Amino acid sequence: MRHRLAMTGVSVVGVAVVLAGCSSSADEEKTVAWADRVCGVSIEVRDALAKAPTLDQSDPAALKKGLVEFAGARVSALDKAVKDLDGLKSGPHADSAKLVSAESEVYAKARTSAQHAKSLAEAADPTAEKFTADITAAANELDAIKKSAADAKDTKVASDLADARNKAANCKKLDGQ
Repeated sequence: MRHRLAMTGVSVVGVAVVLAGCSSSADEEKTVAWADRVCGVSIEVRDALAKAPTLDQSDPAALKKGLVEFAGARVSALDKAVKDLDGLKSGPHADSAKLVSAESEVYAKARTSAQHAKSLAEAADPTAEKFTADITAAANELDAIKKSAADAKDTKVASDLADARNKAANCKKLDGQ
C-alpha cells in the first residue's frame, strides 16, 4: 500500500513522500524528535514566505527598494532552511538523508528563483521606460517559487518514518492539527 505525505506542508514549497512498506530499526522516539526538527525548518520557511511585502507603487525608487528587500528576505530564509536541513541529513533513520536531501533540493531551487528575482529588481532602473517591465519580471520570478512544490519529486521512505512524522508536534502543526 502506498501513501502520500507532504513532509513540509508549505503551500509554496514542499516535498511529497511516498511510503514503502519496509520497516526500520531506528528508535521511534529519536525518529519522532528528528521529524519534529525537519518540520520545524518547514514552519520557519512557511512563515517567512508568507510575509507580504510593503511596496510603495507610487514611488519607483521605493518600489524597487521594497522588492529587493522582499526578495532578499526570501533568499535568506531559504538559505537558512537549506543549511538547517543539511544538519539533519544524518538523522536516526535509514531514510533520513534521502528525505532531507529531497526537501533541501526543493528549497535550493526556490532560493535560486528568489536570488534571480532580487538580481532583476536590483538591476531595474526606476528612471527607465522599461522599469515596470523589469519589476514585473522580478515579481514573476518570485512567483516561480510557488511552482517548486509542483515540481517536487516523490521520495520513497519506510512507513515507520511516516508514522514518526505523524506523531511529531511540528508536523501536526504544519498539517493544521
